[in-house]
Amino acid sequence: MSNRAAGCQIIIDGGLHLAIIPLLSNGAECPVRHVSFWVRVMYAVVKTGGKQYRVVENDVITVEKLVGEAGQAVELAEVLMLAGDQGIVLGDALKTAKVSAEIVRQARGPKIIIFKKRRRQNSRRKNGHRQDLTILKITGIHAA
Repeated sequence: MSNRAAGCQIIIDGGLHLAIIPLLSNGAECPVRHVSFWVRVMYAVVKTGGKQYRVVENDVITVEKLVGEAGQAVELAEVLMLAGDQGIVLGDALKTAKVSAEIVRQARGPKIIIFKKRRRQNSRRKNGHRQDLTILKITGIHAA
C-alpha cells in the first residue's frame, strides 16, 4: 500500500514494515533521504474451515464457505494467536478473543477436473468440482 502526502511517499508492506520516502518538487523520489522502520501492528491467527489465516485489520481474505449474505457481520471465535504491542498471546488467554469480519461476497473457486482411467479396461471417469468460498474483510481484532 502506498500514500503520497505532504511531499513524501509512505509505503506500508504487509502491515509490518513502514517506509517514508521524501519526494522532490517534480514528484520523483529523493535518492538521498530514506527512512525505513518496523511498526508493530496487531495481528491474529484464526482458524476457519480447517485452515489457519494470519489476519490484520482491513485485510480481505478468502475462506471456505460461511453462511451469510453480503454485508453481514461474522465473528471468528477460534483465535489461535494474537500479537501486538504487548507481545504474543497464546493459550487460555485467548478464550474470549475474537476477530470480527464482514462478508464481502460469496464466490466459487476455480474448476478442478478429476479424471480417473484404468488402462486397457475401456474405463474412464471424468468429474469436476468448484469449491464454494466466502470473501471476508476483517473489521476488528478484539483481545478480550
